[in-house]
Amino acid sequence: MGGDGARKSRYELLWESMSVASRGALDAVDKDEFMECFSQFTHKEKEKLFQIYTRVVAKLQEDVMVEFKPQCEAWELKEVLEELEELVEQHERGGGLSFRSAPLTDAVRAMTNKIKQDEIERLRLLVPREEEHVAQLRLQRAALQAKAREEPTALAAKLAKVRKERAELLLTSGDFDDQMEGMEPIF
Repeated sequence: MGGDGARKSRYELLWESMSVASRGALDAVDKDEFMECFSQFTHKEKEKLFQIYTRVVAKLQEDVMVEFKPQCEAWELKEVLEELEELVEQHERGGGLSFRSAPLTDAVRAMTNKIKQDEIERLRLLVPREEEHVAQLRLQRAALQAKAREEPTALAAKLAKVRKERAELLLTSGDFDDQMEGMEPIF
C-alpha cells in the first residue's frame, strides 16, 4: 500500500505516528521558553545554545527512530500489521476471521514465551534468596524456642535469688533495728 492516493498501511501509519510522537516529545520547548531559561547569557550566547539544543534534539529524534526499527523487525511488526490489515478488510467484506498461522500467531507465541521465560528466570533467582530467608527464620525460631525453654528455669532461679537476698536483708535489718534501740538519737 502507500504511494499515490492509496491508503497507507498500518505499518506506515505506525512509523509516521512514532516520528510525530518523538518529534513532539523532544520539541516540547519552543525558542522563547528556551531563551528564558538562560537569562544570564547574552543574546548571541542564547542563540548558540539554542542551535546546539536543536541539533541534539534532531539527533535524539533520529536515534529514537533508528532504535525503533530493529524492535519492529524483531517482532515482525510489519508482517503482523499486514496480517491484521487483511483480517480487518476480510471482516469488513463480511467474511469470517481466519488467521494465517505465520507472523501473527508466531509473534504472539514468541511474546508469550518471552514473558513466561522472564517470569521463570525471575522466580529462579528468587528461590535461593527465599530459601536463605526461610533458613534464617528457622534458626531464629530455634533460638527463640531454646530461650523460651530456658526462661522459666532462669526466671525461677532469679526469683529464688531475689527471695534469698530479701530474706537476708530482712534478717540484717532486724539486727540493725535491735542495735539502734539502745542508741540515743543524734538529732
